[in-house]
Amino acid sequence: MDEGMSMNTTEGVEEIQGMDVEKKDFTFAHYVSYFGMIPVLFFIGVVSSVACLMVLSRPTFKLLHAKWYFQVLSIGDLGLFLTYIPIMVTMSGCRFEYYWFAWYFAHLGWTLASALHAFCTYVIAWLALDRCLAVWWHSAYNKVQRPRVQYWRVIITLICSFGVQITYMVDAEVLCTTPDGVEADLNCHNGTWLTVDGFQKSYDESWHEHYRRFHTSFGRWIPCALLIVFNLSLAVAVWKGKVHANAATCAGEGRKGARARTWERNLVVTMIAMATSYLVLSLPITIYLTTFAEHVDDRCTTTYPAETLRHTANTLQFLQHVLHPFFLAALNPTFRRELMYTLRLRERGAYSGTGTSDGYSTDALTKGPHSVVSAGHQVRSVTPIKNGISNNAISKGYQSSATSLAP
Repeated sequence: MDEGMSMNTTEGVEEIQGMDVEKKDFTFAHYVSYFGMIPVLFFIGVVSSVACLMVLSRPTFKLLHAKWYFQVLSIGDLGLFLTYIPIMVTMSGCRFEYYWFAWYFAHLGWTLASALHAFCTYVIAWLALDRCLAVWWHSAYNKVQRPRVQYWRVIITLICSFGVQITYMVDAEVLCTTPDGVEADLNCHNGTWLTVDGFQKSYDESWHEHYRRFHTSFGRWIPCALLIVFNLSLAVAVWKGKVHANAATCAGEGRKGARARTWERNLVVTMIAMATSYLVLSLPITIYLTTFAEHVDDRCTTTYPAETLRHTANTLQFLQHVLHPFFLAALNPTFRRELMYTLRLRERGAYSGTGTSDGYSTDALTKGPHSVVSAGHQVRSVTPIKNGISNNAISKGYQSSATSLAP
């Protein structure tokens, strides 16, 4: 959330009386954040998230268990970017032309953004948990990779993320304020709109205080604690060589084992990077909400240090979601190569349309473990094992490249 200021309706109306309601000289921090940085990040984020979804839909990633969560994360990021459009247009609730736009911002503006931020954070937590299980407790990891478990994880996370926002969505209102007071005029000809959202409206009531603590704990502190634990666990696993040892045990030695170790290591490093970016880039807004969030007079046109921190923190939080596709591209060579193919920046070569970047056919991924083509040679027989990867797909000395995509 923005996050908002602590005030009640009466206090806010009294403080805005006597102000120049036509004043449009916003603070420098408003212009830099909502008219400069966030719009640029918005464009980059939308393009990169769409490209990420296109790459993950390719047959190369068909057998990757983590693909489902990365797709959900990209969709969540894309949804969050779209919810920032009203925030940018209104300069974070500082200007409204129409009543229904003000109503949307009061009831749904920051609440939708907060819900999607929490949702994406818990998706990252699920991904990090799976990597921890794959490294430390592989038998449990195999059990939670069932499609039913994955779907229910996402559904429950989505319901909880939006459920905690319902109270704030309902407990909000829009006022038309003038130098003479409040008008019950939907057109607000003689004044300006004042939105009192759920973070502000009942701030001084006891139930609101308890609910704020629950809201902040669910959306901030609980995922922060989980990601710290998972990150430390993965860091210890990398330090002890547990990632390579586990992948070698599950996939065997030789080419197949080497590729499994490489892919698992890339996934672990990606999750460490994503979790760390959340902890670092979401820390400023968490500090603001915990320590400095309070009502200030004329926050839209007067500069306050705490408000400058808020705008900067919101920009950094937005940046955290923009970085997710870049982590995938920077830390996973397979993803990066498929991105180059998708953007038509690189040709597939002699095996265009079916070949992968290392010369092996992706038919194995399209048709499943029962038919594998390697370097143009047909495999005569395969024997599937429980994780869906053949253990004897051999063709003229080559093994199936599908194992490089299955953690």
